Amino acid sequence: MTTVAMPVFSTRNETKNRGILLGVVGTDIPVSELMKTIPKYKLGIHGYAFAITNNGYILTHPDLRPLYGDHKKRRKSSYSSVDLSEVEWEDKDDTLRNAMVNRKTGIFSMEVKKTVDKGKRVLVLHYDYYYTHIKGTPFSLGVALSRGHGKYFFRGNVTLEEELADECGQEPLLHCDRELVQEVLFDAVVTAPLEAYWTSLVLNKS
Repeated sequence: MTTVAMPVFSTRNETKNRGILLGVVGTDIPVSELMKTIPKYKLGIHGYAFAITNNGYILTHPDLRPLYGDHKKRRKSSYSSVDLSEVEWEDKDDTLRNAMVNRKTGIFSMEVKKTVDKGKRVLVLHYDYYYTHIKGTPFSLGVALSRGHGKYFFRGNVTLEEELADECGQEPLLHCDRELVQEVLFDAVVTAPLEAYWTSLVLNKS
């Protein structure tokens, strides 16, 4: 959760120059809502996005584990002050962290050891990190892409109707991600025969 707040000052002519504070208006925004703007399906199987504050603390990161692993959903006492260097620990000189804290824009590369299979195995990958600051906020955003992954995708021979019938006669409220819909339709067409295949296997075993 992140909070956006702004002061509200009096705009009356007789008090305008004195800067009289009337109050503060604010709203809470779940970090998950912010991350919905990241098209994860375009980042590849090992790609991910993350964000940090101007102090280097993690706002969101796939390796941030704020809860204890006892299935009781208990938050760790220091979950809100985990530094980026604690999860991107291969960055021994804090090159990536310092660049993001200083609100720079650039690219950084390094080898990373990632755990897979619930931490039972280690995979060595070479990551390219693309980072920049988010204007008007104290946050910086980073995108990590593993080399050799996420560079290609299959586009199915499936077309969408250019003009969909509007049932209510109003402009659509949602923007359609045409590329994502095409990929979902392609996956559906390719995997459709698998249902009959697995069903036959189950019937043969029984």
